[in-house]
Amino acid sequence: INGVANVLTRHEPLLAARLAALRAGGVAALRDAEMASVVSTRANPAGLRPQKVVVFVLGGATYAEARVVAEFNAQNEGRMRCVLGSNTMLNCEQFLDDVLRLEHETP
Repeated sequence: INGVANVLTRHEPLLAARLAALRAGGVAALRDAEMASVVSTRANPAGLRPQKVVVFVLGGATYAEARVVAEFNAQNEGRMRCVLGSNTMLNCEQFLDDVLRLEHETP
């Protein structure tokens, strides 16, 4: 696998596409359903690019999402900054344990 520093980092979380859309097209680039409860169109006209973005993931963020945010911040230094928050950081073992627990709890 030439040219890939770590084969495990090839996965791009959906967060990467959302942050790229926000950087390129501002708030208007995101779907209405994603931002309807957060953004008022009167307060934030189409095309407005926020300088600070807070992403909070309920149920746990992944290390891949943390990597995406770190790379986004490095590429947009001085223009836009993202902060990632979550109630926990998930690793593979925790994720699989949660899936198995759901399987046993489902009637």
